[in-house]
Amino acid sequence: MSIIRSLTIGIALLAAVIFLNGCRDDAGTSADAAKEAEPAPDDAATGIQPDPPTPDDAASDNPELVWHPSLDDALAEATKRDSLVVVDAYADWCGWCKVLDEKTLSTKQVRAELKSFTLCKLDTEKYPAISKRLRVRDLPTTLVLDKTGKIIASKAGFVPPDVYIAFLKQAVRAAGR
Repeated sequence: MSIIRSLTIGIALLAAVIFLNGCRDDAGTSADAAKEAEPAPDDAATGIQPDPPTPDDAASDNPELVWHPSLDDALAEATKRDSLVVVDAYADWCGWCKVLDEKTLSTKQVRAELKSFTLCKLDTEKYPAISKRLRVRDLPTTLVLDKTGKIIASKAGFVPPDVYIAFLKQAVRAAGR
């Protein structure tokens, strides 16, 4: 009887750790296992439901930002513009990456802040070597790099818009700009 109770408690703790940890992409963890462990962003268990777009966030009011799919292209543009690079490390299977896109990166305030950066959406499944070099272990991860590719700041996990903007401003200060 106590073995069953111990197993039940262990399974409940494991589920809580997986839920609280977000998307992990550690060495030795397959993408399929991570897909199964990742809660869907609109799952009732997460309590997060995407808000409908507000007039402030309408695409017509916010021209599209250019996100480079290649870090090399982003670094080349950053060199030309003399700007920092924001890297959004994601995977298609990562539910929290989609929540970050919908709840944070699509807001008018965050989009306005991102205009001064060169942007890169790094697909960690397509570019595992770059992801490893940038020390991406959790998804989503936002990194700020200088134009040579040196990491200035890194933040793992979903963050709301106000925290995201504060992170970007802190990275700019850390870069001495």
